Amino acid sequence: MNYKAVTHVGLVRKNNEDSFFASENPDFPLFIIADGIGGENFGELASSITVDVIKRKVKNLKDYSSINDIEKDFIDAISEANKEVLKRSLEDENYSGMGSTVTVAYVYNDSILFANAGDSRAYAINNKEIIQLTEDDSVVNDLYKMGEITKEETKNHPRRNIITNAVGTEENIDISLVQYNYGSQEYILLCTDGLSDLVSDERIFEIVNENPLDEISILLLDEALKNGGNDNISFIIFEVGDYNDR
Repeated sequence: MNYKAVTHVGLVRKNNEDSFFASENPDFPLFIIADGIGGENFGELASSITVDVIKRKVKNLKDYSSINDIEKDFIDAISEANKEVLKRSLEDENYSGMGSTVTVAYVYNDSILFANAGDSRAYAINNKEIIQLTEDDSVVNDLYKMGEITKEETKNHPRRNIITNAVGTEENIDISLVQYNYGSQEYILLCTDGLSDLVSDERIFEIVNENPLDEISILLLDEALKNGGNDNISFIIFEVGDYNDR
């Protein structure tokens, strides 16, 4: 499975609070993106713990008999990560308030299972459309769903970076699961808001459909930096469908 993974501190932040994992083992098709909360090195710690726990808990493809088994492991893994990050933040007041978003993808037969908490996203992109597969756990998205603001207003709303759900911030975590049946040739993009806030869905779609994979990763990063780079920028993009046969 061909993929590209990119992480960059951006142009404003002093440290990178994002973490990611992209498997190179076709029998372990797991991809994770996480965006730490807490500032300094604490967000970095939270996202690192989150990724490490999920990697440890999710099994090899041959150990799963159905996608329901993967769903259970996703819930168990993210719940354990939530407990671990919260435990660390309660044990040391220096870590108080740290947490992490997370978006996870696992390829199973002709579908992909996603799990997420927070506002890091998963997209499916083909030659016809770009589809946001995950839903942001954020104040702005709640306002949009209630009809209080428009989709256009969500892009520049002053509260757009306030999330309502994350790993390690509360005893209980809301884990969203999405199953997506992919087509003959598609790209899957996992990204932190350092990319999605600065590069529009329309521009992502253009870049992905006009360039080979090696150039896509360079151009997406360049676009986010050109548009301000005011946050850490991390993403994983990988091919599914007939791309795997090339």
